[in-house]
Amino acid sequence: MRYIEERLRELEAYRPELTRRPDFGEFWENTLAESQARELRPKAEQVDYPCGHARVYDISYDGFDGTRIHGWFLVPAFGKAALWPCLIQYHGFTDSRGLPWQLMHWVMAGMAVLAVDCRAQGGVT
Repeated sequence: MRYIEERLRELEAYRPELTRRPDFGEFWENTLAESQARELRPKAEQVDYPCGHARVYDISYDGFDGTRIHGWFLVPAFGKAALWPCLIQYHGFTDSRGLPWQLMHWVMAGMAVLAVDCRAQGGVT
């Protein structure tokens, strides 16, 4: 037990060297302004999917640099909720948005799901 307590104290006291560049604030101000000025051009097309418990949409929108970003949006087709909690999934390295069936467990738990392709990985984007 003492070992764990000592390691916790070390971690709590750890202060890494700051590496933030002097133009950090300016960079993010400019980047956010540029991002907000860009039109997203969102598009959602319902997919004829063989599951009566979910509505499945193939979605896309323009990313920061104009790259078209793709994803799935699944919504429960059961119950009476007008608003569903939503899980947003960004996949890991070399993966993709996957296929709708891979997200269905979240839908069956009563959640909407947005699974977004990350650029230059294994998906459409």
